[in-house]
Amino acid sequence: MGAQGSAIVDFSTGLDHAEVAVTGQATYAGPPTNLVEAWLDPQQGDTTDNTVDAHIIAAALTTAYCKLPVAATGFTIGLASNAGMLYGKYNVSWVWN
Repeated sequence: MGAQGSAIVDFSTGLDHAEVAVTGQATYAGPPTNLVEAWLDPQQGDTTDNTVDAHIIAAALTTAYCKLPVAATGFTIGLASNAGMLYGKYNVSWVWN
């Protein structure tokens, strides 16, 4: 495994998608050498805006994706809601190999 971590993604006052940049990944080579997996993670606990239960519900309603990989730097995690607007901050976990 290359690295793993977590971040906060902010849907602000209501969006159907949101993104967060992950940087500081000096050994990340990008695809096809390294692949990223990300998910909305209730195990990280509450945020200032959403409870663990809200994370569980939102996780079932979102699709996570990785875009803009930059070797020796990092990548951007996006989350798209499959059921309308989400609100506030959510915990996201990620791993790359």
